[in-house]
Amino acid sequence: MVQRRLTRYFFLLALLVPAAQAFSQTLEVIYRNPEMSLANYDTIFLDDLNIASAKMVPPAWVEGADRNPTRWEIKPEGVKAMQKAFRAAADEHIAGNGGYKIVSAPEAKALEVTVYIISLTPYALPEDEVVTKGTGELTMQVTLRDSITNKLVAILEGPQQVGEAYHERTDLTALDDLKSLFDDWGKRLRGAMDESHKQ
Repeated sequence: MVQRRLTRYFFLLALLVPAAQAFSQTLEVIYRNPEMSLANYDTIFLDDLNIASAKMVPPAWVEGADRNPTRWEIKPEGVKAMQKAFRAAADEHIAGNGGYKIVSAPEAKALEVTVYIISLTPYALPEDEVVTKGTGELTMQVTLRDSITNKLVAILEGPQQVGEAYHERTDLTALDDLKSLFDDWGKRLRGAMDESHKQ
């Protein structure tokens, strides 16, 4: 019974997405602990979005000197903007509307959530005056742990399309696409938590 419930919880975590958002993608369950349940947690200890080790991968169509990864690095202000958008999405979709309080330190019954950006592939450089379908692609890993014992609950990972609409590539459109992706991620985690507490 426990195994069936856990399978349902993490299947929902990977697939529970708003149907209207066509850019939503699944995350593959890399690992799940059959002895742990999301139902054991009623608060979230959310780490900052981890971008520090993200690998910048130029798009396949770029050639020559433009393939140098240093040309594609995110500036510090860009990193801060991404982390701010990530936190705002969590506050709205995980904690908002009677959701799960986001705590600032480990505590009993708090699920520690860490999101890593493993790789980033922007479709264009900031100075390029081009129209693209979305801003790019990234690979995301989500790690869930018990915030007190550090026991691993689950690891999910997968590629994510950042945006779907055709638009000129600007810092503003790139940030809007990321906000939409983070909003979707927050809704998925909230949905999985809600479902687990119904059992």
